[in-house]
Amino acid sequence: MKKITKDLDLPVTFARRKARIYKIASELCILCDTDIAMVIFSPSRKPYSFASPNMRSICDRLFKQNPPPDPNQANMEAQRTERINALTQELNCLKLRFEVEKERGKRLDEMLATRTEKGWWESSFDDLGKEEVRVLIDWFDEMRIKTSNRLIEIGSTKAPSSSSIATNPGSKAPSSN
Repeated sequence: MKKITKDLDLPVTFARRKARIYKIASELCILCDTDIAMVIFSPSRKPYSFASPNMRSICDRLFKQNPPPDPNQANMEAQRTERINALTQELNCLKLRFEVEKERGKRLDEMLATRTEKGWWESSFDDLGKEEVRVLIDWFDEMRIKTSNRLIEIGSTKAPSSSSIATNPGSKAPSSN
């Protein structure tokens, strides 16, 4: 970068660059919620200023080191605090759900590891513990809901009733005698 030597080019370049600096300062104020004050002297020694929100409040803050209270600031701070609290609560709920699902995954992995010889459908239900039975019941309920929803989704007008589901001939189904 070199200094411009032609006197005729100086005002044009200054005006162009000054406009760009003002635009950047304005964007910085909006994007980062900042206060900005700047003074630029042209090649002809004429001062130009830019300030947001205004030059007086920024100068007062700079020289007195104690800004006047801004009524909007308290409102904005309350909104920020409220939003942070809501997001923190949502994060805590998600963490809790994650831990519950993690534990559920561990239980399912343990069930899978203990039943490596046969598939769960081949295992005796007599060997299942209380928690394992609850996990299976939850899974069956979830699958029943999903399959019923899928039937409705693909256009079936009637979901199957429990009496229309075929039973395995080898299973111990209750007799209708």
